[in-house]
Amino acid sequence: MAKSVFELRKASKKDLKVIKQLLDDDGLPTQDIANSAVQFYLFKHNGQLTGISGIEHFGNVGLLRSVVIKKGFRNNNWGKGLVLNTIDEAKKMKINQLYLLTTTAERFFRKLGFAVADRNRAPKPIQNTKEFSNLCPESANFMVLNIK
Repeated sequence: MAKSVFELRKASKKDLKVIKQLLDDDGLPTQDIANSAVQFYLFKHNGQLTGISGIEHFGNVGLLRSVVIKKGFRNNNWGKGLVLNTIDEAKKMKINQLYLLTTTAERFFRKLGFAVADRNRAPKPIQNTKEFSNLCPESANFMVLNIK
């Protein structure tokens, strides 16, 4: 049996079209992806694109963005693998606290160590992102992971 190979690589500007398509397909915001400071990642299985994620980086804090596993590849724990690999990238960036906003996946992120946080106590750089200030609704769960 052939071994499965997973790869997480940094996306480039030429990948924006496929990133936008995956976000659109999943109903996630795309308004700021071309002009934002988000570093996107492509998650591949045996060379085939299976998901994306992103990190908006501000010193020792970051905002996890745009986590998507393509339809047809879900329910294989690949979302968990994508997020854990993205957290490893956050560690390389020296991020101590990784935040996110979600309207649908609170339980999923809790299983990965994220905890619900007080939105009013978000660090200023996170509050100033378009994702936080106007792309995600006030009803979105605000969560944090303290990275060691």
